[in-house]
Amino acid sequence: MQASLRSPVPGRARAGLRRRALGALLIALGAAACSGESPTPAGKPAPEPEVEPLGRAPVVLVLFDALHAGHVTHLGYERETTPNLDRLAAEGVSFAHAIAPAPYTLASIPSILTGRRPDTHGVTNINAVLVDAERTLAERLADAGYRTVAAVGNLNGSAKMGDAQGFEVFDELFRAPTPEQATKIGADGTPLRRPTADMFVDFTREQVAVDDARPLFLYLHVFEPHAPYLMPAEYRSLWLDPDYDGPLASGEVRDLMDTVEGKVTAGPDDVAAAIALYDANLRWADHNLGELRRVLEDAGLWDRALVIVTSDHGEAFWQHGQWGHNDHLFDEQVNVPLVVKLPAGADPEHPRGPRGPRGPRGPRGLVREDLVSTLDLVPSICQWLDLPLDGPPMDGRSLAALVEHGDWSPPGDRELILRSNRPLAAFALRTPTTKTILQRGPRNRWHDTQRVRRYSLVDDPGEEHDLYAEQRAAADAIVERLEQWGEAAVVRRRELGRGMSPDELNMLQQLGYVDGDEESEE
Repeated sequence: MQASLRSPVPGRARAGLRRRALGALLIALGAAACSGESPTPAGKPAPEPEVEPLGRAPVVLVLFDALHAGHVTHLGYERETTPNLDRLAAEGVSFAHAIAPAPYTLASIPSILTGRRPDTHGVTNINAVLVDAERTLAERLADAGYRTVAAVGNLNGSAKMGDAQGFEVFDELFRAPTPEQATKIGADGTPLRRPTADMFVDFTREQVAVDDARPLFLYLHVFEPHAPYLMPAEYRSLWLDPDYDGPLASGEVRDLMDTVEGKVTAGPDDVAAAIALYDANLRWADHNLGELRRVLEDAGLWDRALVIVTSDHGEAFWQHGQWGHNDHLFDEQVNVPLVVKLPAGADPEHPRGPRGPRGPRGPRGLVREDLVSTLDLVPSICQWLDLPLDGPPMDGRSLAALVEHGDWSPPGDRELILRSNRPLAAFALRTPTTKTILQRGPRNRWHDTQRVRRYSLVDDPGEEHDLYAEQRAAADAIVERLEQWGEAAVVRRRELGRGMSPDELNMLQQLGYVDGDEESEE
């Protein structure tokens, strides 16, 4: 699939909005495809072009929790929710169809850190932990001489799940340093708090001030825009109807979960309010992306750094009858932003590489339509840094050539396997043009009774018209593969985790992650 400016998201944000948003950036920056080579004859896929190593560039990986690509301005959203992310996209490449392998944090984060599917690395519920045999991005970079530092805001992406492997500094910002800074004191005396996006800026400021000659790997798992939608007042008032006083006005998870559990029915005003609060929370998170950039610029790191911004999963707003994430495999829960900026400054190790003094690399302001995955980050970074892909085999593919060469695309035959949370997880096969979803097991409150669904993502990007009855033979062939995958997933289940304290379980319940069924999955 060739890079284009076609709108990737359904709903009100259509292609005209996106062309206006990106077109101005492309014209202003003179963005264009890199290569002038003759097109490859039809039917013969172009060979992957050469990728220039980055030396030992600093690596900055920022993850905003629960950020759906459909709410990003440069991808066509009508509200100006992401001016700083849009600025970053204007300096690099953005992927419109980046898909998370699972719509929940616990499974998706280890996949980002290992390049392996959830049922390959085995962390699919709170009973599992990433085993030492898995090889994380932090371990690879530490072995290459990097200083590896991280701050995380979600317990589901924490050391409890094994996600701290390879990090020299791993700050769990949901744990308050002192009781005075806590919003809650646990039963065991642990001070807990809700981490806010500005805390990650402060963390970064402290880390870049450390006197250390090693290149930096900075990983930030920012909690926003994940619910609760509790941003500063000046952001709350951006889009929320001032007269709205309905059941979702608080932005608290418990009130939103009442709609999932059938205690409250969300009407049009409630839906509009929830979206307005989410968008405001996203704008607050994006503001802090701008502050983070200033910190890195002041430290002289920004221009030299490989910067990647993405998310672990999306967020649904009743497109298919439910708010939130975890359970469905529709694109609103798995389509995430993925923006990559290559280093612009000279490589201190190779100041005059094969392309001469190094300026901005690759196309600028390009939005690619290729189907990609957050599984692709580890192999991409390793290719750029010329690191070996040792350890367990990866399920992701490198995006390095896609980022550096705007006129090249691989064959459009990619298939992504997705899995949901909850007992007897659903599985899906996502291709560039179709999605087939298999809901296994008995009915529960998160799913209706239909077992298989199939959608054309070309004609129906909103996944509104089920084609299973019309394409049953093709769908059933995929279902057979998905059933085999689901059975094999049980065999791959890894060793038990380190166990959750009552306070940690309570924290997860307050975020809508844990209920009475959680322990019994598969």
